[in-house]
Amino acid sequence: MSANIGCTDRFFPGGAVLGARAVAPCHQIAMDLVCYVLPIRPGKTEAAHERSQRRHGIAKEVWFLAVGPHGDQIVVYLEAADFAGTLAAYTASDDPFDAWFNGRLQELTGFAAGNAEAQAEVPLPGRLFVFEA
Repeated sequence: MSANIGCTDRFFPGGAVLGARAVAPCHQIAMDLVCYVLPIRPGKTEAAHERSQRRHGIAKEVWFLAVGPHGDQIVVYLEAADFAGTLAAYTASDDPFDAWFNGRLQELTGFAAGNAEAQAEVPLPGRLFVFEA
């Protein structure tokens, strides 16, 4: 696997980016800013997530980012034949991906599947209406 390294600059906090010349007070420390691209192995982009969702009976999952005056929120739409069973299976899972994903979700939102206290703070919204053509 090879990495495509690029976009490097030297940055002086409170100063300027190194280009044709550096402008920074002499008491400041330069930091490297690096942007790089790493290739993803074939089949790995969504494979672990898809396997997890299929294993737990999720037929459809859509995530949205809602940006509003009270901060950013994640909106998740799921379809499963038995959501309570799906949540119980996910909560009891010892699969490494499930544990990693649940940890990231808790880190990002404070919500963790299987944590009754956290789930009580984030009740499921009530359905307002459904339209299907």
